[in-house]
Amino acid sequence: MPWNHIKIEADGTIKTCVHGLETLGNLSTNDIDDILQSPILRDIKQNLYQDKTHNNCQHCTRHEDETEHKYLRDLYNPMFKLEDIDYSSDSEFN
Repeated sequence: MPWNHIKIEADGTIKTCVHGLETLGNLSTNDIDDILQSPILRDIKQNLYQDKTHNNCQHCTRHEDETEHKYLRDLYNPMFKLEDIDYSSDSEFN
């Protein structure tokens, strides 16, 4: 999940997870803080909170649809979602 871990490949490429389609950056050319605050990662998080499918998450979304099982989303969203943030607003993710 994009809140508590990322995938770092041998060449430094960073993705959200094993199945993530989007490249967030590369440690050889990007600072980790910039990667963690990147617009693409904020967009992925916002989509997850709003139960929308982001292109990055197609694999797991397809699995959820096929099995009617949303374990990770059900587990992590309440744990990391702050009650005082309006997740419908892009400005809250900056």
